[in-house]
Amino acid sequence: MRAVKIFFISIILAFSCSLFAVINYSGNDYNEKMLPVSGSGTVAEYYVVMGTSLSITSNTTSSRNTTTFTINGTNYRGVTGSVTASADDRYYIYHKGKKVESGFTISGTNDWTTQTHTSITLPYTQTGTTSAFYETSTSARVDSIVSSGLDLLLINNSDYTNQTVTTLPAKQDNKYYIYYGSPASGSPSLKVTPYTPQLNLKLFLEGGIW
Repeated sequence: MRAVKIFFISIILAFSCSLFAVINYSGNDYNEKMLPVSGSGTVAEYYVVMGTSLSITSNTTSSRNTTTFTINGTNYRGVTGSVTASADDRYYIYHKGKKVESGFTISGTNDWTTQTHTSITLPYTQTGTTSAFYETSTSARVDSIVSSGLDLLLINNSDYTNQTVTTLPAKQDNKYYIYYGSPASGSPSLKVTPYTPQLNLKLFLEGGIW
């Protein structure tokens, strides 16, 4: 009976992750990403980002080496600079190169309000090959966040990919919002450790804390 419960819980967790990881648009499945987002090569890539003030910061696409590079259906081959604003802050990016040197990088400000975050209790560990959005409670005190093997780790919109972080950015709504962006394979990991104040025995023995 226990094995059956674990099986169904695993299915539910996998399904809940896929709800925000893939969005179908015009008949294609777009993988949800956080900014900045990059793409390259000859394999067709479908990405969707939710954000504002998007800008193409690097672009090696061209009619010579790229079949398609569009954002919300508009051609951006060879273009750098601002991306035309979207009414719902949602951008569908499609890239397919003819040659491996075809690529792009897009920056901007992530729209965290459009994401569904999973509340976590500390300590917390994640090792799955998926993409996920997490949030700490308003009372949580974080000592460190350690990640490895990830494509992207954002903490309140600051990039801390594959780093050991002991100085965190300012809280938003008194929380830490974390984006865990994993490759499709490998051994990615995330560990969030709570702050545990140490008792000062000297003060205790001297009655300094009474």
